[in-house]
Amino acid sequence: MASRSCKYSSDAFCCVCGQFIKTRAKKYSVIASANTCEAYKAYFDMPVRDQDKPWAPRFTYENCKKTLEGWYRGEKRAM
Repeated sequence: MASRSCKYSSDAFCCVCGQFIKTRAKKYSVIASANTCEAYKAYFDMPVRDQDKPWAPRFTYENCKKTLEGWYRGEKRAM
């Protein structure tokens, strides 16, 4: 029977947009930034959680982080 596991770690995917984060791209931890957590909760109407689970993505793209925090500060209208 074939294995049903993904060949990539869950940390290889952005928790905001869900896209694959390339190896050379800069990744940011979601939990390390309180602003990102607050913006995520405000935009998606749910808190960042399950970070202790192996299947939960824990990182975000630099562009997604800047865009989400910009929306939270009122600089951008949408993601």
